[in-house]
Amino acid sequence: MDRELEIRHLKELLSGGEDYSVRLKLAKLYEELGRWAEARCEYEKLLSVRGFEEVAREGLERALEKERLYERVKSLYEERLGADSYIGEDDYVCLSKDRYRIYFPLKETDLDLVGVYRALVRAERKFRELCGYESDEILVEICRENEFRDRFAEKGVSFASWVEGVESGGIRLWISQLKGKEPQYVGVVVTHEYVHYALRKLTDDSCPFWLSEGLAVYLSQELPSRFREILCKAVEEGRYFELELLERGGEILKQGEDIRVLVVAECESVVRYLIERLGKENFARWVGKISFFGAERALEEFGLNYYLLEKAWLRWVKSKDY
Repeated sequence: MDRELEIRHLKELLSGGEDYSVRLKLAKLYEELGRWAEARCEYEKLLSVRGFEEVAREGLERALEKERLYERVKSLYEERLGADSYIGEDDYVCLSKDRYRIYFPLKETDLDLVGVYRALVRAERKFRELCGYESDEILVEICRENEFRDRFAEKGVSFASWVEGVESGGIRLWISQLKGKEPQYVGVVVTHEYVHYALRKLTDDSCPFWLSEGLAVYLSQELPSRFREILCKAVEEGRYFELELLERGGEILKQGEDIRVLVVAECESVVRYLIERLGKENFARWVGKISFFGAERALEEFGLNYYLLEKAWLRWVKSKDY
């Protein structure tokens, strides 16, 4: 159950009559969510209840200590980091370094911000070396997925878990993608999302889906062997997706795991082929012209269109030993 729905449910139960077990559960839930003032209030109501004194006292001590710690850290950020850093009641902090601005929830633990920053620097370097582009400013928002889902719901917009930083114009990362994860995994996630972000900026939001997804995978990770096997079988049986279908192909990813694997593998493979055929310099030249001419028309300089690219790519896949 969603945490906010669970809170409402517990409050409804309490409105029908006092239930100390329910109140304790509510206090613990507030504590888990980092809502320490509310947790403190609930624990205080249980202090004089027989059988609940000890657990209420321990919970109250934890909540008070967390509140004191939060205030100390809040003062530290305000004092040391200056006006560019912010912390509000929603607990989001902005850390700024060079051209990077990273927003993250202070109450969350096990967030390796140093690892995220280093991954961003590496991702930017990879993209710059291939595409010759560097952003003036890089905005990263590390957020709780349920909060973002709620923001979409308020606007009457459906939510998909793969949505990244379109709304903010920056890079959006979920806490669940980063918290307690190995550095290598964090590097893959950060690089993948940085490439989406950089291509949106470089192409003025006119990057085709197959290029954005393909390059994001190409620069972030080695394609798993299972993905290659599925792609080769699809090509052999003529079940691959035409590039025109992948121009705006994000919706295809919702059609099931097998389809998602095929789409990702095909996008990465087409991008890999283009880089090999054009060379890095001409690949960067092509990407740089997309905002002016569109992806297919920009290919004309290199004697290609989507039809010719697709046919050449199919021959290349069939000739390679994946």
